[in-house]
Amino acid sequence: MTDRTRRITVLSAVTKHLCSFLLIALPLGLAAFWLVFAEPDPARFGPGFAMGPDTPLERGLGLGLSLIPLAIALFALINLRRLFSFYAAGVYFTPATVRCFTNMAWALVAATPAGILTGAALSVALSYDNPAGQRELAISLSSAQLTMLLTGIVLLVISWVMADAVRLQEENAAFV
Repeated sequence: MTDRTRRITVLSAVTKHLCSFLLIALPLGLAAFWLVFAEPDPARFGPGFAMGPDTPLERGLGLGLSLIPLAIALFALINLRRLFSFYAAGVYFTPATVRCFTNMAWALVAATPAGILTGAALSVALSYDNPAGQRELAISLSSAQLTMLLTGIVLLVISWVMADAVRLQEENAAFV
């Protein structure tokens, strides 16, 4: 085993375990936030955003809406954990690793529109108890969302290149 292979194996195993931890911690943290600790920051939705009183309905709506981006993040983490499991085992260029990479890339791409739509719906939900005429809809796009979208697109293209490389490798192996 080369030094590079050892580094790949060790870092992949550590990252796989980190993904496993996050698959448990993120849902628990989200539930705890909305059910116990929620103090949504109105400034998140822009200057002057007026939020009604913190009610169980708003907390429930907040939790429900927050499950959408969480589901996308968990899908990405499941695929990332699977990918690093392969890498830790020394399996690099196979259809299964390419599929993990592609799924993770699509999750990053999907996270941007999901974040925008969820944020907008959350702004309505958190101002739901305001009097008529004071309910608000806030739509925002952050540089972090754009970075995630571009990263997802880059990873998607890389996954397609990897898929071609795997196909070529399989064709070359058939000739030997």
